[in-house]
Amino acid sequence: MTANILHEKIDQLRKNDTSNEGENNLLASKEVSESISPHPPYKSQENRNNLDMIKGIGNEAKSSYTRLLFDNRPFRLYLCSYLITITGEWLTYVASIELIEHLLASKSENSRRYISFLVVCRLLPHFILIPFSGTLADARDRRISMIVLDLMAAIAPPLYLLASYFKSIQIVFMVTLLQAGIAAMYEPCRTSILPLMVTEDEYMKKATTLTGLGWSAMTAIGSGMGGLLVARVGVKACFMLDSISFLFSALLLYCIGGNWDISNENNLQNLTIFGKIEDMAVNGMKYVMNSTFWPIIFIKFTTCLTFGGFDTLNVSFAEENPGSTETEQSQMLGALFFGVGFGCLIGPLIAEPFTSISKPNSLLNACVLSFVLQAAGDFAMGYSTSFNAKVVASVIRGSGSSIAWIDSQVLLQVRTFAIFRTRYLFPSRV
Repeated sequence: MTANILHEKIDQLRKNDTSNEGENNLLASKEVSESISPHPPYKSQENRNNLDMIKGIGNEAKSSYTRLLFDNRPFRLYLCSYLITITGEWLTYVASIELIEHLLASKSENSRRYISFLVVCRLLPHFILIPFSGTLADARDRRISMIVLDLMAAIAPPLYLLASYFKSIQIVFMVTLLQAGIAAMYEPCRTSILPLMVTEDEYMKKATTLTGLGWSAMTAIGSGMGGLLVARVGVKACFMLDSISFLFSALLLYCIGGNWDISNENNLQNLTIFGKIEDMAVNGMKYVMNSTFWPIIFIKFTTCLTFGGFDTLNVSFAEENPGSTETEQSQMLGALFFGVGFGCLIGPLIAEPFTSISKPNSLLNACVLSFVLQAAGDFAMGYSTSFNAKVVASVIRGSGSSIAWIDSQVLLQVRTFAIFRTRYLFPSRV
């Protein structure tokens, strides 16, 4: 079948789809090119089946990162929004660590204990708020929920200035809990809206990879820039930049437009909030127990935990040289975080040619290899005596962690029903 015939057939199918009454989901996706065919997820089944038959023809030639970015406007705006917030969050993370160091006015083990508490404050809400955040994503338009949460998140970073003014570490922990709580509510909305924007499997893999690579790149930039800004202009500038980043993110999400609400598909409208949480927990557990993909969920959780533990160790590594100044230690901490982000960036790029969404075993094999890389990086960081060697080890560890994160995410997104995605996709790499 020639390309012209293929496009004519897709045009005809789209005309048939748009003639159905009440079909107004994903209006913003109208600008997406026919070659990607990111059709709304709840179109008529007959036409969707026809599109599924056609999209495989010449799919490899059409499937590309550039086509996805340039032709899918909702995804492009979504990705830009995500990159901006990640950069801002890393600025605040590095700045909050330095703020604790400054408030304690020492580089003792006491400060490391408080930084460990800071890491716990960032991780804890993601576990406590699991049922509530999933309910929010399922019960409301996911784009609107993300906008509201971005606006709420913009209020949190300036509150760190109160901690600096009153010289209170307790306020640092309280604001961190608030930020992490908002992020825990935000993450399931973010991860579950992506399959609604990009519906084809090959493009879904590329979109997930791009999102992961974006996180990695912004981790490297945000953490490195955070260490530099803290050393040059102080922590206050980092907190304010983070606040501004959330406002820009909300603006980009607003520009997406359209309706991204699947609550009508969940049949939960008549339940109370606690009834919805109970329904999600019970049905979600049944779904997991009857599935074959449950080990992949634990891959994501274990990947998250390694980040929290090593964040505390990175502070110790940055302070190993007793003759270094506070400015040099800030820059070294930024360099270690940069190494993690750079490793997360190159890892998936190296694994990409050897994995395919049509061959799930290739993704699973990549996850197994990723744990080998993580173990090697951990071992090298523990036994190396040179700071530069520790940065290289961070790159190795980050590359393995990112491969496991992205490939397990792809497997879950394509093998999980839409109403269950909010419950398994969002453990955050905080």
